[in-house]
Amino acid sequence: MGKLRNLIHSNEIREKGKSMLENLTVALLSGDVIAIGNLLRELVGSPYFIREEIFWQNFIEYLDNACDDEDDLRKLSEVLAEDGNSNENAKRLLKIIDDIGTRRKAIYISNLTRACCQHLIDRGKFFKLSQCIVRLTDEDLVFLCDNISKKKVETDEEYIDDFRNCGLMKEVDGGFVYTKRAFELKKYSLWYGHEVEIPEIPERQIIATATSADIEKLFE
Repeated sequence: MGKLRNLIHSNEIREKGKSMLENLTVALLSGDVIAIGNLLRELVGSPYFIREEIFWQNFIEYLDNACDDEDDLRKLSEVLAEDGNSNENAKRLLKIIDDIGTRRKAIYISNLTRACCQHLIDRGKFFKLSQCIVRLTDEDLVFLCDNISKKKVETDEEYIDDFRNCGLMKEVDGGFVYTKRAFELKKYSLWYGHEVEIPEIPERQIIATATSADIEKLFE
């Protein structure tokens, strides 16, 4: 959706208070790119803080990558309205974008949005995976994308605790394994558009006494 970048320059974006976010929520639900663009243009020349500027930059990055045209934006608004809580869902989405902090994460969230709008994942899965992106650093997410495998991890590295706290790894006898959620995060966000096999791993099962052979059977 390059139209947004043609309407304003990201380095001119300014904060205009709580009412602007409320108006943006309404515009997002309407699926109207012109309304969103007009709101962003109103920010030019207003006082701002770094956090607000980062939000608007990431929001534009998100929308540019999540929606190629007005049809995509309309699909997003329809997904947000599916359960009858469209306003609340839109605010949850905006809060996620506010929390991510980096453009790389904005792209990760936009990939999840595409997967959700194409009904590859449901809205609940979208919000769960989004929280993983919010809570981890860019470096953690790149490491996960590059190193995730079906093999048992026997080292006790620092990243393991962070992944476990997000439900992306679990402890087994003699080490740790990546969960189904971790593979879903790679497939629908970190490596979106590429082939990623998702093994059938029971999400909440903790294999306290499993052997290596037992673990390998989970991935057959």
